[in-house]
Amino acid sequence: LCRKGETQMGKLKGLAAGALGGLMGAALMGPVHMMAAKVIRQRPSQGEDATEKVANAIATGVTGHELTKLEKKKGGEIVHFAFGASMGALYGLLASIFPAITIGGGTVFGATVYVGAHAITTPALGLAPSPIENGFAQEGVEFASHLVYGLVTDGVRRVLRGREVKTEIPVPTCTNSPRL
Repeated sequence: LCRKGETQMGKLKGLAAGALGGLMGAALMGPVHMMAAKVIRQRPSQGEDATEKVANAIATGVTGHELTKLEKKKGGEIVHFAFGASMGALYGLLASIFPAITIGGGTVFGATVYVGAHAITTPALGLAPSPIENGFAQEGVEFASHLVYGLVTDGVRRVLRGREVKTEIPVPTCTNSPRL
């Protein structure tokens, strides 16, 4: 469950590989989301999304001025990529110490980000409606795009770290266990 002896450099490489994977995963979320939304004929959401609200809040807090519509759009993209990279960096660091978290090739990670950030935190902060309010179809698209984020983040991390993708659960063996 825990990789003993992982060096500081190994942890730093894991962090960097995860950050790059997170950036690439975040970049692919948008196109995947758009394609899936077209397949189910989902209407585009109206108004600001959560990342635009965060960008505006940060800019207003720092400068005292609200962002224009175009600035909110660009700021939202920056927030999206920064969050994707930071979550990927955390995943990469933790994966270098606890390889068991990579079970599922990043899908568990993507699902965790969906639940923690999208389904719980964002609605709790009043930045977006809850998954219940959004409905199953819209949340299915959101969940799928987060799974893609996790898969891409982990895949890039593994390629950069030179490790093959393993999705089976490692089972420790005990050589001195009593016979039943």
